[in-house]
Amino acid sequence: MEGSTDSQLLIQFLEGGLSPAEQAKFQARLKVEPALEKELQQWQDLYAEFDQQENTPVPQRVDEGFYAFLDQVQNLSSTAPSRSVSLYWKWAGVAAGILVLITLVSSIYLNWTQQRQLAEMQGEIEKTQRMLILSMLENPSASNRMQAVGVSLQQTQGDDEMLEALQQVLDYDPNVNVRLKAASALADFVEEPAVIGILIASLEKQTLPQVQIALIDILTAARKKEAVNAFHKLLEQEELMDIVRDKAAEGIGILL
Repeated sequence: MEGSTDSQLLIQFLEGGLSPAEQAKFQARLKVEPALEKELQQWQDLYAEFDQQENTPVPQRVDEGFYAFLDQVQNLSSTAPSRSVSLYWKWAGVAAGILVLITLVSSIYLNWTQQRQLAEMQGEIEKTQRMLILSMLENPSASNRMQAVGVSLQQTQGDDEMLEALQQVLDYDPNVNVRLKAASALADFVEEPAVIGILIASLEKQTLPQVQIALIDILTAARKKEAVNAFHKLLEQEELMDIVRDKAAEGIGILL
């Protein structure tokens, strides 16, 4: 039925769109063309099925907005100059609209699901990486600890646990080079108040002149005036090396 070239002629016949002469010619064809008569019977059955569906009471729970949409489609069809746009085509249009809507909703849902899964995987990766870095910071090998400090630089911002770990390395690591590496890593985030507090507090604890000088240079270069008091306290230490004393005094002069 779908492939017949006489489909439009059948529709016009069923809907009364043929002239008397066209109707007579069409009926004459029916007598000698069994295939055409069979196709007509199929269309009549289809129309009868649609009529039956239209007479079925509509459940109250059916969304009113959907039926309002059908009413608009029917109103547009009733104002057409010809009835050649049949009920078949109206239902086909509605079905196509529903199919597009289902496809769109499915696409949105799948995209949202994929993004959520990717976010969960990224979170697990970052969690595993953080645990690995924290473990490496406690490694007996100084070279491994230095490597961990370098990697932690990527996760320091906004990560309180990583900041605390770097603070511990800066304050207490037995290797001076590892401490200097931690100071350098923290210097990249010196504009964050938490990092400034870590650097100043560490300066008051340090006894290694190399680390003291590094911290003075970082705070002075960042123009952090809140470090001035820590510099003054450093100058009060009698055992302070002259090179560190000079650096602290120079820093006070710059910051003030």
